[in-house]
Amino acid sequence: MMRGADTERVKSEHLQYVAKSEAVKKWKRVCRRLGVSEDVIAQSDKAYVTSDAFYTSLASWRDEQRGKATLYQLYQALNNSGFPKVGIVLLTITSTQLHQTESPEGMH
Repeated sequence: MMRGADTERVKSEHLQYVAKSEAVKKWKRVCRRLGVSEDVIAQSDKAYVTSDAFYTSLASWRDEQRGKATLYQLYQALNNSGFPKVGIVLLTITSTQLHQTESPEGMH
């Protein structure tokens, strides 16, 4: 684990990156591993396109944690859902770099 990841708080940039990553393929699984309620997942799924539903559900998780949602928790959920590379990116790059990877060219 990267130093500080267990205490570093999740920011909107992190959620945006994850919602646009390959993890979107199994977004409900990732959200369930974070403890997002089925009601929130269902509401997001009905109201938004997939990447927006994923982001909305992740934001709900972060907000419910009342400032205690960490990068390591998000990493664990991604890793346990089959997306370890997405989690590793979160642990190794800065928020500034996340902005740079949001373009389609940066997403693989």
